[in-house]
Amino acid sequence: MNIAVSVSGFLADSDSYELAPEDPKPGAQEFMAELQKRGHWLIIHDWRANEHNKFTALKNWLFRNGVDFGEIWVSSGKPNADVVLDGLAPGAITDFTTLLQEIG
Repeated sequence: MNIAVSVSGFLADSDSYELAPEDPKPGAQEFMAELQKRGHWLIIHDWRANEHNKFTALKNWLFRNGVDFGEIWVSSGKPNADVVLDGLAPGAITDFTTLLQEIG
């Protein structure tokens, strides 16, 4: 399954990877590793990385924090995916354990 995952508000509490180091939310790395272990294709999406020329900062943040992913999507809008995980969306489920059970 293709799963699009937002950094801002989902993997991290903010988009501060652009400004200063911030750790991912507790459990984020394990969540992403488990999804990848289950065979899902993980698409990191963040339009800010394109608009503000921060692609390198985003990529470095992901590598520095050991966040598994398959590709990075920086265009406006959401990538074509079976599931979109965006912590800033109203009513979004952001509990990693619940999501692992729901996604499978």
